[in-house]
Amino acid sequence: MDVNASCVYQNTDSNGADLQTHINQNDVYFIGKVIHPFDAQANGELSLSIDDYVVVRQVAPTGWSDGECKGQAGWFPSAYVERQEKAPASKISEANSPECDATS
Repeated sequence: MDVNASCVYQNTDSNGADLQTHINQNDVYFIGKVIHPFDAQANGELSLSIDDYVVVRQVAPTGWSDGECKGQAGWFPSAYVERQEKAPASKISEANSPECDATS
């Protein structure tokens, strides 16, 4: 079973206040598949592994995205994920389990 990846949410808060970005009130969330691993180095960053699926909540003009993966949330390089129109339902449920790490 596949899950449609596009949803619209309003009034999304950001945990990336230091990135100095303007956030639209109507942000579109999407599913991204990780194509390059990323190890979080600072507070608020999100570690990612290849083939993880991330719910991308915001894409900033700085080249960083804010998202959630396996129960954690944080920032990661936008170029490290590839937007997906559909994702396996099993991967979406994995995106909410505690295996991705956000540096706190």
